[in-house]
Amino acid sequence: MIDSVTHFARLSAWCLAACTLLGCQTEKTTTRLGDPLPPVPVEVEGTPSDAVVSDIVVLSPYSLSDLDGNGLASEFPIAVYLYATPYPLPFWKMGSIRVELFEEIAEGERPILERGYNAGELDALKQTNVVGRFYALQLTLSEDELRKLSNGRAAYRVTFETLSGDSTLTSSVKRINVR
Repeated sequence: MIDSVTHFARLSAWCLAACTLLGCQTEKTTTRLGDPLPPVPVEVEGTPSDAVVSDIVVLSPYSLSDLDGNGLASEFPIAVYLYATPYPLPFWKMGSIRVELFEEIAEGERPILERGYNAGELDALKQTNVVGRFYALQLTLSEDELRKLSNGRAAYRVTFETLSGDSTLTSSVKRINVR
C-alpha cells in the first residue's frame, strides 16, 4: 500500500513538472559580432508654414459610425492631412476645407451633404498623431440625409483652399457604406 502511494506521489510530481515545463517558453536572443547598431533617430525638419500645399490625403473609416449611441450610424470622422513637396511631414495651413458627400447614380452625382469649415473652425480641429499634423473633421448626417441614399453607399471628396484663395486642391473620390 505504501509502495503504491509513493508511486502515485512520484507520478504526480512528474506530471506536475511536465505541465510546468510545457507552459514555459524559452526565448533565445543572440547577437552576432560585427552587426551594425540601428541608426540614431534624426529630428526631421518640419514643413514651413509658408509652404505651398501640393497634396491632400484623406483618411476615414469605410462606413458610418454610431458615436452618439442613438442606434443610427450617422457620424463620419475624417482626418485631412496636407503635404508640401519636398517635405515629408504633413502640416497645418491657413485656409478652408469643404467636404462634399454625394450618391453616385447613373446620371452622375446626387448631392447629399456639403459642409464647409472656415479657418477659425479649422484652427479648433487641429490635431497631431504619429503621422503628423492633421485636421480632425466630424460630419453628422441627419435621418433625412440618410434616407436620400437609395443604395446604401455614398462617395465624398474633400477640397482645401488657401486663405488667400490662390490655391485649391481636391482629394480623389472616396467611397463609404452608410447602412
